[in-house]
Amino acid sequence: PYTTLFRSQAIKKILKQEHMTQKVLSEKVGYARPSSLNTVLISNNPQIETLVKIMDTLGYEIILRPKNGSDKVARSVILNNEEE
Repeated sequence: PYTTLFRSQAIKKILKQEHMTQKVLSEKVGYARPSSLNTVLISNNPQIETLVKIMDTLGYEIILRPKNGSDKVARSVILNNEEE
C-alpha cells in the first residue's frame, strides 16, 4: 500500500513523520533561506535533480514504476543523483 500525494504534500508529510522542519531541511539541502525550499515546493516545474536531492536528504528515494503489467516491480527504476 502506498499514498499518492502532490509533491509538496508528500514532502510535508515526510517532514512531519521525520520530525523535521522546513528550516532544518533547507539547511541540510544547502539553501541559504527556508523560503528557497518553499519556492521549490510550490513551483509548477521544479527540476527533478532538486526533488531527488530533497528526498535523498530526507532518506527517501523516488521510484518510477509502470502503471500496468504484472512485472511492475521488476521494471521499476530508482532515481538518484549518482552516476553508475
